[in-house]
Amino acid sequence: MNRFLLRFVVFASLCLAGVLLLIGALLAWRLNQQIDTRHHRQSESIGWILGDPTSVTANAIAPKIDAASAGFPETVFIQIDDGAGNIRYRSKNLSGHSLVFPSNSLHQDVVVSDNLKLRVSVSYHGTWRILIASPLNAYHDTLSDFGWIAASVWFCGTLASYAGARVFVRRERLRLHSLQRVISQVNADQLDQRIELSGDDPALSGLVTELNQLFARLEPALQSSQDPMEQAWQIVTAEVNALREPLQRLEPMLAKNGEAQRQGARVREAVDRLHRMTEGVDFLSRFAQGTVIFDPQPLDTDAWLKELVHDANLLAADQEVRVTLLRAEAGVQSVDPALLRQLFLHLLSNALAVSPKGSEITVEAFSANDRWHLAVADQGPGLPVEQHNRVFEPFVRYDHPNLVGYQPGVGLGLTLCQRIAELHGGNIRARNPGVGLRVALSLPEKIKADI
Repeated sequence: MNRFLLRFVVFASLCLAGVLLLIGALLAWRLNQQIDTRHHRQSESIGWILGDPTSVTANAIAPKIDAASAGFPETVFIQIDDGAGNIRYRSKNLSGHSLVFPSNSLHQDVVVSDNLKLRVSVSYHGTWRILIASPLNAYHDTLSDFGWIAASVWFCGTLASYAGARVFVRRERLRLHSLQRVISQVNADQLDQRIELSGDDPALSGLVTELNQLFARLEPALQSSQDPMEQAWQIVTAEVNALREPLQRLEPMLAKNGEAQRQGARVREAVDRLHRMTEGVDFLSRFAQGTVIFDPQPLDTDAWLKELVHDANLLAADQEVRVTLLRAEAGVQSVDPALLRQLFLHLLSNALAVSPKGSEITVEAFSANDRWHLAVADQGPGLPVEQHNRVFEPFVRYDHPNLVGYQPGVGLGLTLCQRIAELHGGNIRARNPGVGLRVALSLPEKIKADI
């Protein structure tokens, strides 16, 4: 939000400065136009009384020009040259100075002395060259006054844009904090609160409405003791899909500033959690009904596991965690590759969530006593002994209060791992080996394909 505020104020001040500079340039152009137009009229009133330069003397034309220019302001300077470049007339207020006009243009600013700057216009009547000039003191004073006024307007405009942006940012921050509070409650499975959001933004208001409706419908489904899996599956599936459209409408607004993008990411994360919950509930529901597709087939578990550990290291690199394969000595086993991969990814995800930076996750697979064993161990805080069995129950989570930055899952990952183990005729256990937690899967090497 602070970066957005700074960018907005800089942008507004630059735009205002550009407008004021444009107005100043137009004002300077207009003042020059007025002077040049006045000079043109004055030269026309003088030009018609001049005759042939060869037959007219300076003493003869001086009274005529003085009479023609009697109505001119005293600050107007006049100089008349003949075709040979001789000065034939010079107004008294020039005090002996000459008007020099080096340019081929008809109008130019020249410096006569340190204290006298003139705007000179030249016109031609026959062979006569008439130069008329006006001092630029008033011109400069006008531009100077405009400069001070423009600086004051720019300063006040910048302050106003800052104040307006502060009000806007504060309003948006309050709205986003309200949204953030309820999203945090969703992560903690507290669905009894609703988002209170004021404002007329249709995208954000639409999203808030959808979220409040989702919480209202999801709460009784998760708390009900009558078939919670089936009820949660039906409601979550419909509501998660309904959230996609308002989230898409919200994207352009989130791109406006960093704070909104961060809060939008939290919203998307919450929706993703609900989506994972949907998939988990669906699997548990199909498991209870006996409709899960179980397709065991021969699998070279050693090569399969080495590939998974290689991919796991790519995922763990962002957290600076290593995944090490201690041993893979199980050979070919009859398993369902898709379900077993899902089980491994759940175990890896849980281990990564509690692993500190620089720690190691170990994986090993081996055969012993006619059983195939797969174990994943981390170096995190472990679990209390009383939680070793409870964590396999649906929606049971352990928050690790002493682990900074830890975000618990939805409480279905280990439950799914247990059901997959049961489909293979095996079991899964969690134990503290001393440091961290070790979750071990044990499957019979002879698996019946008709389970």
